[in-house]
Amino acid sequence: KKLNRLSQNIVWGMRSNFYDIPLDCPQRDERLGWTGDAQVFATPSMYMADVYAFWSAWLQSVREEQKSDGKVPLFVPDVEWHVKWTSSGWGDAVTIIPWELYTITGDTTILADNYDMMQGWIKYHKKKSDKLISNMMTFGDWVQPYPVITEEGDNGNRGNTDFNLIGTAYFAHSVALTKNTAEVLNKVEDVKALSALHTQIKQAFNQHFFDGQLNLKQGIETQTTYLLGLAYNLFPQEKRELAINKLLSLIEEADSHLRTGFLGTPLLTQVLQDAGRSDVIYDLLFKESYPSWFYSINNGATTTWERWNSYSLEEGFNPQGMNSLNHYAYGTISRWFYEGILGIKPAKPGFKEINIAPQFGSQLTQAKGSYTTPQGDVSVSWNTENQQLNLTVVIPKNTTANIILSTAILTKLTINGFEATNTSLSKLSPGEYIIQGDFIK
Repeated sequence: KKLNRLSQNIVWGMRSNFYDIPLDCPQRDERLGWTGDAQVFATPSMYMADVYAFWSAWLQSVREEQKSDGKVPLFVPDVEWHVKWTSSGWGDAVTIIPWELYTITGDTTILADNYDMMQGWIKYHKKKSDKLISNMMTFGDWVQPYPVITEEGDNGNRGNTDFNLIGTAYFAHSVALTKNTAEVLNKVEDVKALSALHTQIKQAFNQHFFDGQLNLKQGIETQTTYLLGLAYNLFPQEKRELAINKLLSLIEEADSHLRTGFLGTPLLTQVLQDAGRSDVIYDLLFKESYPSWFYSINNGATTTWERWNSYSLEEGFNPQGMNSLNHYAYGTISRWFYEGILGIKPAKPGFKEINIAPQFGSQLTQAKGSYTTPQGDVSVSWNTENQQLNLTVVIPKNTTANIILSTAILTKLTINGFEATNTSLSKLSPGEYIIQGDFIK
């Protein structure tokens, strides 16, 4: 019930914030199109609603607001306000959102329309760096829980992940996405230049911030420190496992709770699922104590909050400033409802090929849902009661799908009543498939 309540809260937060532009919140003295909130929530919103035209139109406004040197305002439309600088992780919306929309829809128009803006932002990133290490201003890992306050007047709102590390990670990520875009648009010379730049930034990132054992050379190690490096493939391949272990240790040190803000939280599920640790995701998702999604549910939330403890029944409203009760940024967990619990992800842009890898956990015995791809609805329903798997998948027309049961070791596996192996679940044609099997205890 609480998981369904959370899902409803996220949808309600989206509905009440998507008015012509993606607002950060529909109340207080803001109601602005903050780019950071937008970039983390674009893909989750695409799973929950028909908002491709909404995002495409807003990106046109972003293009119009971009400055001649490539700078992207903190919010679009831009207004005269007290903050004149831009922020890493916020301006990177101009590379992240077009690429994510292309991945979901397969429409190259969104890339062609925004390519020059992406290139302009790369140039601004480079301008705001020294030997490819970013010195751009940033809001950091906004409202990370339990911050060690390191700056006067900040109240710890920007978290403890090194600001230059955040900027450099996003610099590298934006270059990678712009390179991917150049490949799709067949801009051969740009691909070469961006590939070389990306390699150089990765090298600078590792040498500047980490020693040989991926210990942070200076500053405070946070969960987001390693989430950024893992999610954006910045660590050497041979050190990924070391980085994952660092992340898992930090989660364990936090009594198996998250310690992430606006930038780190959306990366948690992607990184942990890729590492084969969806059990940790389930543990974090079903936590009921602060900080957690269910903590807000237990304290009466009907939308998602800006802070993990914006309000409590015992203490009332959080006394700190910047305390919205309707901010969708932490609603990014909804992406994992589709890509994790149901397991639906595009293997090719526009879901022309689909990977279906449902993540089973002890906290859930059943789940069902669907997503409308450009080719039609893909739906997944599963039940794991009594140590048996009953999985039903519907694949839309003009699509192939791969069913991946990575979190289940099964015997007596059948597809539509016929004996099968895991290899039988690849390149499936459109239609309905009923997969059954017994879990090995």
